[in-house]
Amino acid sequence: MRVAGSQSFTPDDVVGSVDGAIEVEVADRTVPYDQAKRIDATLKKAGVPSYFVTVEGAGHGNFGRAADDRVEAFFGKYLLGKDVEISTKTIEWKP
Repeated sequence: MRVAGSQSFTPDDVVGSVDGAIEVEVADRTVPYDQAKRIDATLKKAGVPSYFVTVEGAGHGNFGRAADDRVEAFFGKYLLGKDVEISTKTIEWKP
């Protein structure tokens, strides 16, 4: 996969390279929000489990506990086979 910001990079570059969770924040300067939405759609179209969660007020990284809980649920579901729901409701992040 090519690195965003240093080279041209499309959502199709992600398919086949990603088999886990991706979180993107609205204020993320590394992966623009609209590009993250396209990545989510491309993953779903390819049959890759994807849950798009908007994290308002955060940059790249430092997602907060609520986002971490969603990642844990994702891995629990897809790696451990747990019967859990994964929320895609927007997270309001405050430092």
